[in-house]
Amino acid sequence: MGIKGLTTFMKSNPQLMKEIRLHDTEVVIDGNSLYHFIFYSNQLDFLHGGDYDQYAYKIIKFFNLLHCCNIQPYIVFDGGNDPNDMKFQTSHKRMKQRLEMAMQLAKGHKGDCKVMPILAFDTFRAVLKEIMIPFAVCDFEADIEIAKLANKLNCPVLSDDSDFYIFPLTAGFIPFESVSFTEQETRMENDSLENFLSARRYHVNNFVHFFPSLGRKVLHLIAALLGNDYVDTQIFKPFYSSIWRYEGYTPFSIPITDKRTLKVILWLRGLKTYEDGISAITSRALTSQHLETILSALKRTKTAFTFNASDSTLFPHFKQNSSAIEKSIRGQNGSMIPEWYVCYHRQGILPPSSLDIITLRRKFLISQVEDPNSTSSYRCSAKLREYMYGILLSEDIEDKGLTADMISDVEEYDRKGHTLLSETVYALRTLTGYGELPYLSVIPNLSSSEKENILRRIIDMPSFSIDYMTKDLELVLGIVLFWIKRAKPHVTIFHLHSILVCLIMLKLKWVLFHHGTTGCEKNLIEVTVLDMTGESLKEVFFKLNQYSAKIHHTTEHPVDSSVIHGFAQFQTCLMGTMHLNSLLMCPFPNPCIHHLFSGTFLYNVYLELKKQESADLFIHKVLLMESSLAQIHQCLFDAVINALDSKGIAAASRYFEECTDHTEKKKKHKRTQRVQTSSQSTGNRFSVLYMRESDED
Repeated sequence: MGIKGLTTFMKSNPQLMKEIRLHDTEVVIDGNSLYHFIFYSNQLDFLHGGDYDQYAYKIIKFFNLLHCCNIQPYIVFDGGNDPNDMKFQTSHKRMKQRLEMAMQLAKGHKGDCKVMPILAFDTFRAVLKEIMIPFAVCDFEADIEIAKLANKLNCPVLSDDSDFYIFPLTAGFIPFESVSFTEQETRMENDSLENFLSARRYHVNNFVHFFPSLGRKVLHLIAALLGNDYVDTQIFKPFYSSIWRYEGYTPFSIPITDKRTLKVILWLRGLKTYEDGISAITSRALTSQHLETILSALKRTKTAFTFNASDSTLFPHFKQNSSAIEKSIRGQNGSMIPEWYVCYHRQGILPPSSLDIITLRRKFLISQVEDPNSTSSYRCSAKLREYMYGILLSEDIEDKGLTADMISDVEEYDRKGHTLLSETVYALRTLTGYGELPYLSVIPNLSSSEKENILRRIIDMPSFSIDYMTKDLELVLGIVLFWIKRAKPHVTIFHLHSILVCLIMLKLKWVLFHHGTTGCEKNLIEVTVLDMTGESLKEVFFKLNQYSAKIHHTTEHPVDSSVIHGFAQFQTCLMGTMHLNSLLMCPFPNPCIHHLFSGTFLYNVYLELKKQESADLFIHKVLLMESSLAQIHQCLFDAVINALDSKGIAAASRYFEECTDHTEKKKKHKRTQRVQTSSQSTGNRFSVLYMRESDED
């Protein structure tokens, strides 16, 4: 949510806020605001798909800072959209704006465009779990639940949502940008040191006392008249006209360009009672229907900002470790959503947007930077969503006795060219080789092997006969295969090489800078990295890390959106598989995104490979031909190629767009012999994993 113009108004009136030292306190943090704030305030790259490794580091750094100041955070996220659907127009408008910015960025027109990478939320949520920061997901809109919890705990709210200037928060509201996120210290009387963050805190009383006749009721009026997510300000046009001539003194600093806010403030200060205000607004209605619309908007606004702290549903979650379901949620046809699903949703195990499928039959596919001239990157992963919809909507059949065609449609909003359009997508209930998919309520009763079997069949994942092949790496390779087979347009062999090198680089980076394992089951990449000497690790990292350097595109060197498009398709496949895996209660460990995908690195490596006479020889050199890492890359590459077609690279080439490197074929036989020799000379335990390319290639 957000009140139009209110953030600018507050920035112009710093007297409404008080300087404080933030330390030794609990804070309730708006999770949706926070994951955007950390990303954008650190100026992370969003043009090339997302540097999730760097993002994860910044998230950890942020919470380490809070810990140093003895600040205990409780993170609260939005859930699905409210079933009353009052925010559809707002959501639709934001998705259109996001698409426009994504297309501008893809064309090289940066300007003020920003597009959050599509896996940022999943990365943020995974890191919170990793570093054990308490968080919860609301059923629907989080703002009022955040306010309730903060008042119950008597602690401030941190957010950048201007709605919190309206909520009557007992311990106040601290906007992110009012905090200096640099640790400071002061010496106490007992000679101990106290760490703190400098911040400015707002309290509604600081604003309300300028309106003595209205008291806190002024908050509801200003929220409605300036406009919020539930109110289209066009309905107040006749009223605005009636106050446009208001002149007088105001104790506030208001930009001359914001004439509407000035006139509303002047009018509010002249009111004697709240009832007079309501009467003046409604008297300007043009028709009885217009009057009804105005009254409804005023009522919705008042309801949105009125609450009782004792009703906090989040307090038991955070303070009493309770997972009891006090309030059920129903699907669009009235079916009861299973208790296990509601629990997983509130714990943040399931993607919040999946709830919209059940309650609204709607899915916004959030746009990302990709080739505007190609089909949407989400087409690549369409099959994953269709099966997911089949499971999510299954209870409507069971409870209502409806036929499949009556419940199987979902309204998907996706890019068609440069336009956001809706399309009816039909859920799939039958899986080839398995039969009818399980009902949502039955999933907890399935064995792990059966749930694993469902996911394997959906993404058509083979078994990989490789030593140290952990289930998380197996799933990643399964996603890679699904992506290559489904990509339209096809990806190139350079896309595949880049993904595999990125896997190695990010694992190496984590072990090198976090001094040990990733905390996951050790797969062949991690075992190899941990076996290497410190000098070798640093040498490989130095060679690879240069490709993580920030890219400055110019007219002479514009962004190549066709390269990004291939990786964008991979992201949608990764997202779709992870969400489906979560819905099946994780028969596979979900891939760790920040150990898997770094957009800038992928883009730079791809371009470097295009310049090389021999792409795979270059990779072996950069990974140190005498080290095991080169063989690991070859092992993973061969595993993917053989899974595509057992006859090898020549037969599997039908899945790839032709590369522009025309010298590759001539060099291949010589290159194969050199790599084979290197593999034999190392004598390492992974040399048996290397499979020689056939001479016919």
